[in-house]
Amino acid sequence: MPEKLKNINTELLFEVFGHDDEIICDMIDIFVPMAEEYHKEIIANYKSKNWFELGLVTHKAKASCRTMGLKDLGNCIDNIENNAKGIAYNELDENRDLSHDNEKLYKAMLREGQQHGDTEIIEKEMEFFNENYLDALEEVKWFKKNIKNYI
Repeated sequence: MPEKLKNINTELLFEVFGHDDEIICDMIDIFVPMAEEYHKEIIANYKSKNWFELGLVTHKAKASCRTMGLKDLGNCIDNIENNAKGIAYNELDENRDLSHDNEKLYKAMLREGQQHGDTEIIEKEMEFFNENYLDALEEVKWFKKNIKNYI
């Protein structure tokens, strides 16, 4: 029986990619460097309280994590995204000096209904993020090396 994984929900992973270990390994090779970059961007935008950019990068990171079966991490990042976008909405509403691309994103945020955000929720979720994100990436790398035990 294979070792129980802390972060990866293999059922979700196999639901997305099937049981083809080659495809999964290829996706892991794409995911890991991208996820490492997302990690840096999320930390930097959180520290600088750049809620708009935090909302954008967490949107991408959330989808990538969920695709790789990292359900809890994806849910955490989703909470960060929604609250960051809500805070950004209010900041942008007060200061409408936006580029054309940011104007489109602003309007998309209005359509998504993300008009409220809570920094306390972001802080709480960032604790989980900081405690689990890099460990999850290490587990993904470990899983790739040991995938035959799970297929």
